[in-house]
Amino acid sequence: IPTAENHRHKAEMLLFSGSYELAALEFQRVLELDFRDEAAWGGLIQTARGRAEIPVTRFIEEMVELHPEPVVLLAAAQHHQLHSDYARSSELLERILETDAENVAVLERLCDVLASEGSLELAAVIEQLLAVDGENARALFHQATILQYQNRFDEAIAVVGRSIVTDPTNMRARNLLAILYTRTFQYD
Repeated sequence: IPTAENHRHKAEMLLFSGSYELAALEFQRVLELDFRDEAAWGGLIQTARGRAEIPVTRFIEEMVELHPEPVVLLAAAQHHQLHSDYARSSELLERILETDAENVAVLERLCDVLASEGSLELAAVIEQLLAVDGENARALFHQATILQYQNRFDEAIAVVGRSIVTDPTNMRARNLLAILYTRTFQYD
């Protein structure tokens, strides 16, 4: 009898070879056996391309209805974010926050979603995330971006600098810092 692990290994092999539809079916088998398998969720989301996109989306929504637990809701939110359905992604993330308002991973994802859609709610979620984790690199990056749009470049430089100290590998923050320095450079 094939186990969830057997199906996951087969799915990973199919995904690597570019057989997205077959990989999607195998990842779905894994999740039917163990809906908490985060690796399988990550793989399934990667298969949602071309002809596999609609059936994968349908499967994800069915799993949200059957198992509305954080791991499923978070995976579904990521899927919808990748497919530019920001409203559905936000809705799923907010469902998680109803029972776990201090979930850093969910707050970070919600910041990304709200930033992608240009939502005015972003500032409030940044504040909520910074209240939980005062030096959260992602929240600081988004806060610096807002400051940049407000032409508050010196403040943005200070905030994005804090973000880089927290996460030196964050290339988005480093790029923003370069943009900010360019905007504030004074030619003699």
